[in-house]
Formats: sequence, C-alpha cells, structure tokens
Amino acid sequence: MNFLKRILPAIPGLNGIGVRKCGRFSGECRAPDARPQVRGTQIRQAASIHGLQIASNAKGVVIISGAVALILLFSHCRKIELPPPDAGVPVFALQARLDGVPLEISAGDSSYVLRASFRADSLGVPVYQGAFRELGCASGCRPAISFSVRGAGPGSARPEAELQPGRYAYLQPLADSTEIIYKAQFAGMHEASTVDAPLSYRWDFGDGSTSNLQNPEHLYPDDSPRLVRLESRNGNGCASYKEKRIAFEPQPVPCEVDFVIQPAQGAFPAEAVMEGPLSNYEAWSWFEGDSSLIANYPLPQLVPQDTLEQCLTATTIDGCQAQSCQSVFLNSFQDFEYCATDFSYQVEVDTFFMPAPDQYGTVWVEYTDESGRLSSSAFGAQDSQGAAFFDIIAREPFEPNENGQPTVKLEISFQCLLYGAGGQLFGTLSGTGVIAVAHP
Repeated sequence: MNFLKRILPAIPGLNGIGVRKCGRFSGECRAPDARPQVRGTQIRQAASIHGLQIASNAKGVVIISGAVALILLFSHCRKIELPPPDAGVPVFALQARLDGVPLEISAGDSSYVLRASFRADSLGVPVYQGAFRELGCASGCRPAISFSVRGAGPGSARPEAELQPGRYAYLQPLADSTEIIYKAQFAGMHEASTVDAPLSYRWDFGDGSTSNLQNPEHLYPDDSPRLVRLESRNGNGCASYKEKRIAFEPQPVPCEVDFVIQPAQGAFPAEAVMEGPLSNYEAWSWFEGDSSLIANYPLPQLVPQDTLEQCLTATTIDGCQAQSCQSVFLNSFQDFEYCATDFSYQVEVDTFFMPAPDQYGTVWVEYTDESGRLSSSAFGAQDSQGAAFFDIIAREPFEPNENGQPTVKLEISFQCLLYGAGGQLFGTLSGTGVIAVAHP
C-alpha cells in the first residue's frame, strides 16, 4: 500500500476523487480547479484517470486500459465501490404550453442548455436575453425558446433598474407613419346698428367641441364637412347667429347664406334682402313652410320692447343647407335697430412624419420549431384585453456565464400570441419558469 501511495501522486490529473461539475449555461463540465475538462450535462464522480480504472488491495494494484492489463506484483485484489453519480437538480427550467400542448424544458436535461447573453441594439439600447436551445445542434434541432428584455433607453445597461419584478409590455410591430392635421382658423364678427359692448361669442364646431373666443383655431380629426354655428350677443342683449358648412376641399358654391335689413317702401317699415347670386341656391325660405322664393321679405310691424328674430334658410345647388338669423327691434325713438352675426374661416391640411415609438422597457418571446421556422410575439399585435402578459416575479444575481459576463436569475410567468414573419398567427404560448439573462 505504501507503493500505491507513492505512485498515485505521480499520475497526472489525480488529486483525490475528481469531481466534475456541469456549467449552468453552456453544459461545460469543470474540475475543482475550474480548468475545462470534458463536455457533459450533469454532476458526476468517478475514480478514473485518463480512462484507467483502479483497483487495489493490501498486496497490489491492477490498472486496466482497454485490452491491456498491467499486473503490479501482487494478487488477491479488493475492488473499491464508488458512489453513484449525482445527477444534480437543473437550475433553469420552463413549463410551457403551445396551443394547450405541454412543452417542458430543463437546462442540463435531455441535451438542453440555457444561454444567457447581452447585447445593445442598433439604437444603443441594452437587450438582456436568455434562450433554451439544444446543445451542439446546427440543424434539425429540438424547439428553442428565447426571452428578450429591452432596456429603458439608449446608454449604459442598468440591470438593477431595468430587470425589476413587475409586468412588462410586449414589443409591438409598429412602423413609421404619417399624421395629417386638419386645422381651421375662424374669425367671428358681430354687426349692429349701434355699438353696444361688451360682446360675447359662442362657437359650435360641428364635432361636439365649442369655444368662447372671437377668433379660435380648431383641429379636426378628418376632412369631413362640418356644420359650424356662431352665436354672438352684444351688451344690449341683442343676439344673432350664423350657420355655414365648412369643408377642407374646394367648394364650387360656398355653403352659406346671408341677408341684410334695410328700410322698405310702402306699408312695411323694413325688409330683409337676400344677398349673393340667387343662382347659387335651389331653394330658400324666410319662415317655416315658406315656398315663395322671394328675395325681398317685408318685416312685420313691431312695437317698442318687442324683438323679432328673422332667419333665412337656404339650400345650395350642391344640396348643402345653411342658415342665418338676425334680431330686429324698435328703439325708444321708434327706429328699427338690428344685430347680425357672421364669420369667415380658412382651412389648412398639414402632414407630419411620425417615427415609430421607441417602445423602451418592453419584452418579446421567440419560438423556433424543429424545421427552423421562427415565430415571435413581436411579429404581430398582442391581445389588448389583457390576455397577453409578461411578469418578472423575482430576481437574484447568479454566477457568470461561459463568457464571464454577470447574470441575473429571473422567475417569470407569461402568455403571448406568436406570429410568423409574414404576420400570420402561429399559436398561443404560455408558461412559467426560471431563466437567466446576462449584463455587462
């Protein structure tokens, strides 16, 4: 036995029982001195030295290598029983379902490994990634699943802040777009036979919006024609209003109508006179049911303190209807007075280029099937009703990956829709698991 003690230290690589420990990420096994030894996927113990099996007793040692046996001096060997290999417990695993079909993956089991990596995208935004893949496979591989978390913006990685527990939005397939702004600039006017300040204005822009400014600017969501109404009132309480339909496309015939109050001849003290080419209108009326189509409408007699609201409603030859109303009354000197409202407008159509949103702090999931076809949550829109989610439940620092980068272990829960590169729906992937991502 003293001879055995003298010869064993002389055999290279033997320092007691050699324990080989599998790497968590790449599947590489390492000896206690951390130097690479062999490839594998589980923790093992063996009393093997460069392929040589050792047996001994008090009188000798037998070393066997293939068919060659060297018997050193003695006989009556006694075999040493070695403990069974320790399979170990996988640190990273995924319990998922693809369209209801179970899909379970464990790193270090059935040739799967987890690769934790880090990169910066083309905008300089940190991207933390963890992927389950079949070890050493180039084609015809088993399904692979990867998870990517995008940082909060360009610049240095901040894993402590960017990988916090919580819910994360999915990266959406948004493209650059253009935005068209439809803008109308209005100018309100109040006309009266006497100046009675102050004045008040009230606009109805025809889309549910209003304003009390005299000259407001208004943005419309589209270029649909709108019936706009302006009502004005002076300090004497005289109110009038004007309605006309505005459009963002040129109109051969403006959709508006107007009239003036002027003294009349004969029995009527005043009359309302329609303005504009009468050929622009196919019909008009001075009161409900009026079909006379007269351009000069005599106003009835008034008594002091009595106010008449006179309106003119017309339909253009393009079928557009407009209306104008004025107030007429007698003053203390028995003279007619009136007030009228009018407005003008200018429209503008502006087009703006809108780059796609940056979508910082988002995630995406990728699935590669046995044929190598890639599907991704980022190739299509996710369910806006809350069925799609990605949660980081817990996090903790972990050992460096095979490239020496620090890693973070993440417990996750998720569900998403997967799409092919052409935007066609592939399926629904959901699950829970423990992964790792790397950072600088």
